[in-house]
Amino acid sequence: PMVVVARRVGLVTAITLLAAAVMPRIDDRGDPSTVTFFGHVVRLTDRQRLVEHFTRSAATPLDRAVDQLVLLSRIVFRKYRYTQIAMWLLAGATVTMVTSVVASAALQ
Repeated sequence: PMVVVARRVGLVTAITLLAAAVMPRIDDRGDPSTVTFFGHVVRLTDRQRLVEHFTRSAATPLDRAVDQLVLLSRIVFRKYRYTQIAMWLLAGATVTMVTSVVASAALQ
């Protein structure tokens, strides 16, 4: 019936959101001229280029800190939002499952 479909959709959506919340991000949307992400280091195979990038990053520590704060805040907010929605979906799926079990038992 429709309740079973809704419960399954809720569970699949909740699991997907929880997976998205804990999945590590390895893509980079930051400025590659500053070293603020391990992906920047991976791309800089030449040691001298890495030193140049670190020197440039160190020249503007406040800007770098602000950029990191903004980036991390967005990531954390999105992860907490996914977790929050997933928890509500799991709660709803649990209520519908318990309700269907109780209703099924009452009908027998």
